[in-house]
Amino acid sequence: MTKLQVLKIKDNIVEDLSYVSQLANLTELTLNQNKCCDISLYSYKNNITDIGLLKNLKNLVEIQLSKNLISDIQPLSFLHLLQKLYLDENLIIDLSPLRYLTNLEILWLDNNRISDISALRLLVNLKELIISNNDDITSHIGNNTITDISPVKNMVNLNVLHLLNNYIVDLSPLDKIDKLNYLNVKNNKVCDLSVIYCKMKRQILRGKQLFFHDNYIDDENSHKIEAAHLFGEQKDPPTSLLRLSHNMKCFFLQNNKVEEIYKQYQDLKVNFKRNRKTFVEKVNKLNQKLQNIQLYFYSSIAAQFKQHSVCNDQ
Repeated sequence: MTKLQVLKIKDNIVEDLSYVSQLANLTELTLNQNKCCDISLYSYKNNITDIGLLKNLKNLVEIQLSKNLISDIQPLSFLHLLQKLYLDENLIIDLSPLRYLTNLEILWLDNNRISDISALRLLVNLKELIISNNDDITSHIGNNTITDISPVKNMVNLNVLHLLNNYIVDLSPLDKIDKLNYLNVKNNKVCDLSVIYCKMKRQILRGKQLFFHDNYIDDENSHKIEAAHLFGEQKDPPTSLLRLSHNMKCFFLQNNKVEEIYKQYQDLKVNFKRNRKTFVEKVNKLNQKLQNIQLYFYSSIAAQFKQHSVCNDQ
């Protein structure tokens, strides 16, 4: 047993897993949805608070600890081989134990109580970082407190970055992240998208997805993007969208007060769920003028490219 490398225990009734700490050769450990009394290891949705036994499993390369009650992640500081770490939906405030886990490539930290991500600045091998929906320990009413993303500027290998539902204003730290192909900055305080538009001009993010709804955008020089998402309470799309090129193929305008859409977009797919009736009427008229416009209703973001063949929100 001591040579065991992969251990998966799912949907069982396990009262004591302390023996797992002796499996020093483990590289992957899964303990999803077990009814356990004493779990201090990799686990999903088990209400774990203590992960102390993890520090002895120094060969682990992947750990999932999602949906627990973990606040102290100090034992993870010993696991220098970690490449994938899932800590979403816990009670984490302090990220300093992750400071030297430089082999990390995937890190999920969404839905915690994080306000400072400076401890992540050395994680230059990260390819996927999710730090959405973090709120202050002193407030439980959804006041999001991540404001500074400057530590991200060294993560030049990032492909996927989720920043939604925070209090971010400045996106300039993203300027040198040229491998980025998915960016979600929904519901922040971003006013200036010039960094993102420069990436579009350099054909970064071209044909990829950019989520920037529920911000206060008034910018220019947008280029080469095929899918744009603009949800929220805006009456009209920002003027920058007027300059989107003919590569624009998918335009998400759910839950807006939009009353006009622009004629220069050919081959356009429009999601106008939960908009005003006047907008629907105008789009129906516009549909008669454009050659290839298609109107879409998307049941969710996950199904965003599935056509339901309807022209208004039933």
